Amino acid sequence: MKYRGLIISTRLLLVLVNILFAAFVFYFFLKKSHYALYESTAHGDEYIVANYENAKLEDAIMAGSLHGLQFIVVDSIYDPSYPKGVIIKQNPSPGSRVKRNRKIYVNITTASVPIREVDFRDFDHMEKTLQRVSDYYSMQMFPIDTLYNSVCITPGSAPKVLELRHKNKVIEGTQKIPLTDTIQIVVEKPMYRFYNAPQLIELPFSAAMDVYNQWSSRITEENCGVRLRIYVELSGFEKPMEYGSEVDSLFNNGLISANEYYAIDDYIVVFQSHFNKGSLVDASKSQEVQANSDFRIYLNATMTPQDIQILAQKGYRRYANMINNANTF
Repeated sequence: MKYRGLIISTRLLLVLVNILFAAFVFYFFLKKSHYALYESTAHGDEYIVANYENAKLEDAIMAGSLHGLQFIVVDSIYDPSYPKGVIIKQNPSPGSRVKRNRKIYVNITTASVPIREVDFRDFDHMEKTLQRVSDYYSMQMFPIDTLYNSVCITPGSAPKVLELRHKNKVIEGTQKIPLTDTIQIVVEKPMYRFYNAPQLIELPFSAAMDVYNQWSSRITEENCGVRLRIYVELSGFEKPMEYGSEVDSLFNNGLISANEYYAIDDYIVVFQSHFNKGSLVDASKSQEVQANSDFRIYLNATMTPQDIQILAQKGYRRYANMINNANTF
């Protein structure tokens, strides 16, 4: 009984020794593994990335080599404000923490001038304002110059870009241009011209055209002028028809007779858009007509007795109505 207790105590001691030995072995193995992992990942061996932007690439390589950093050029960009080989962008960014042998990706400047295609037709389906066109080519890094061409435009409308030029020559189609060359943007310079309208009321159509043509030939300088639109008040139609395509279509489709069609040459101008009043009896002075606007005149065969008397006194021949071609004088 006495020896039995001793045996149990001895066995417990051996178990305890084995446990302690196993713990020691485990601790040693864990420490060794942690050290190996630490060494393989370089944990704790970190560096703060310096700011290499605006530095020459060879200088950055020399400075970064002290920490085992490698520099990889991913893109070259032309910038006339920098010499060749200057770092203008880096990744990771300055201030980042990196481990040894980390790669730093950089963009550097180049001395070769890029060539880019310029085609004004890119704006065919866009509004050709100076702001839009200028922003478009400025984003491509082209130097921009603005030229102005005097053009009569309607007040309130934004001046439009007329064309692009390179070295004072119009860019037609697609043209390759060095990025250092200036794109010249030719934009409208608004001119708001006004002219005294000629008096056409009371004149037969043919005589009115003679007066109008002589007048318009004197106001077409500097891209200015007006657009003549002629309307005929035909019997049986609710609204005046535009002389030309509309009236020709009526005649070609048999909706007006040949007599009615050719009688229009003898119609009288009864109203014009740039007169305050359209009466033949009391036609006030003409208003000013604005360049690039419509100059409208209206022809009519049906006159008041007072109008007919005035025209008769002046010797004009007319058709009183389109149903019969009587009452001419």
